[in-house]
Amino acid sequence: MKKSKLPLSLVATFVAAMGMSSCSSVKSSKTDILSFKGYDGVTYSIVTDDMYAEYQTTDNITKFYNPILEVMVRNEFKKDNSAIAEKTKSYAQIEQLAKESVKDKKKEAEDSSESYSKAWESILNSYGVENEKELLQHFIYEEEKKCAEDWYYDVYKEYLTKEFIGVTATGEAYQVDNTSPYPYEGGKINSRIPYHIRHILVNNGSGSGTEYGVDKISEDTAKKLANVVEELLDGEKSFGQIANTRSEDSGSAAKYGDVGIMTNEASTDGSLKMVAEFQLGIYAYDVMLGAKKAKATDAIKNGLGIDADVEDRIVNDLALADNAADDGVAGLTRVPASVFEDLKTYANKVEAEDGYDLAKGKEEIYPRNILWNKYLNHHNPFIITNNERVESDENDPTSWATEPYNENVKVGAVAGTYVEGKCGYRSAKALGLIEDAANDFGVLCDEQGNVIIGVRSTYGIHFMIVQKSVLDYNDGTGEAASLEQYYTTSIPSDVDYPTGKSTYVSYIKAENESDYKARADEIKSAIKGYDSTYEYRLFEKLYDMNKSNFNLDESGQKLINNILNYIKVQRESKVYDQQLGMGLAWDKYFEMIELQNETRENNKRVIPEGCIVGFNKQLSALSDAEKAQYEEGGACYYGK
Repeated sequence: MKKSKLPLSLVATFVAAMGMSSCSSVKSSKTDILSFKGYDGVTYSIVTDDMYAEYQTTDNITKFYNPILEVMVRNEFKKDNSAIAEKTKSYAQIEQLAKESVKDKKKEAEDSSESYSKAWESILNSYGVENEKELLQHFIYEEEKKCAEDWYYDVYKEYLTKEFIGVTATGEAYQVDNTSPYPYEGGKINSRIPYHIRHILVNNGSGSGTEYGVDKISEDTAKKLANVVEELLDGEKSFGQIANTRSEDSGSAAKYGDVGIMTNEASTDGSLKMVAEFQLGIYAYDVMLGAKKAKATDAIKNGLGIDADVEDRIVNDLALADNAADDGVAGLTRVPASVFEDLKTYANKVEAEDGYDLAKGKEEIYPRNILWNKYLNHHNPFIITNNERVESDENDPTSWATEPYNENVKVGAVAGTYVEGKCGYRSAKALGLIEDAANDFGVLCDEQGNVIIGVRSTYGIHFMIVQKSVLDYNDGTGEAASLEQYYTTSIPSDVDYPTGKSTYVSYIKAENESDYKARADEIKSAIKGYDSTYEYRLFEKLYDMNKSNFNLDESGQKLINNILNYIKVQRESKVYDQQLGMGLAWDKYFEMIELQNETRENNKRVIPEGCIVGFNKQLSALSDAEKAQYEEGGACYYGK
């Protein structure tokens, strides 16, 4: 049996993993327990008895896994009639790419400020190889593995896409059909429950987001917030056009507010890929409100980490306004659009009409900050409406102090007329936010009728829309794209593109085909990358394809079984980690909401809206009772 001619990078793997001295072959004084018949008919030793004895513990199973995977991958690109090479790249093409990579690294060493030899040695060390030949082999295997993973995706993308989405055409959890050609049958995998999101961000400067009642914004920020809402109400520009010119998130602004595909991926510490208030605010809005509630199946709720307790807290803890829960808009605060108009009106108002400093130097009492703290400085999702605000009696200073907290809307305001294809108001009843038509009101939406959801984060105010919700599941036979159609990786010129459907690829008309291709690649990357154990699927598939090429004794079979079991355990562990992470994300969010609500319930921390009145008069026009509101002990006093 041959114990030489192993791929050089495989030898390097053995050197690193097994602690052996560098050599040109793998040798052992004992017998092979696992060997592989290669493309050239020669049998190669992979694991020997003494290696297995030393490294057979579970903690070291990957020391066997990696070399076995490498042998199988490399073999595919050397043998004749390889399905992988035929669909991706030939060995000659891969070798040429690897040579170019080596050439680039040599140029990097030449351009280094260090001596060439020192820089080259540093580069070799960074790749864990000893010489140029091994570096070449490293790049060859790196490209071969990438091609193999791409091939796997292309063969099974239909099933991978379904698993990535996780929801069937009826809203149930997608289950792998073990009778299908899909090779993966082990363990449960978390689906990613994708959302397609766009937003406009107005940054609030240096605010931390933790001053829940007495935070401050600048005159410039007040005007920016007002300008966004003003343009949305004007209806002459699309949401994307406004995002392009107004959003202070430069990355998404360049893409008309697009932040891409938002998934439920959570770390074990409860952190999410997007800002917690942003992401969880969308989940709370989309799952819990009106007609959409019926579409929030257990499969979707489970994927979003929403159990009965979280659902209850969304409905109750997130309802800042009393009337929000009373008329069915659970979990949402309504912010009248007039608040934004007044933010512009009062943006630079810091004194009474005759120049007297009513605020006594405390910026928290500036009208723009009174409005900011009352309506926007909270981490609850909100909607923008055409409701009228409760007005304090201008001549009754007691009304300034006794105005009920956050009773900021009048129910029954006439709903705005929605104009198809323009941003503006839509009926809350038509949107499914309320059931009682008698209490209808207008809700600000984008030109496609998507509700604009607001939220405050540490970055500022996000005006968000859900371009495609996971609740938009359907079989694709109607006008709307099914989830699978929406996340197609085909482009409009492809024969299998869902004709006549708006998809992630094409929802914004591109100037050239390469733009469509770039968006299709985003989806492909998302689907390939959603499962952190994706590489294990390739191992299982290649092993299934090459079973007859392995020579195993009893220990060798035990080793393979241990590897396959290790893969299953890792999958189960990832499922647990994901569930733990989503649970912690909600816990942390509601801990913040609880602290926020406790802070805001203390009226000394949220200055009554009526305190703006004094800034519209000259000091001489204020009665003694009105002036007293701005002195220590008064409703409008803020100080020590």
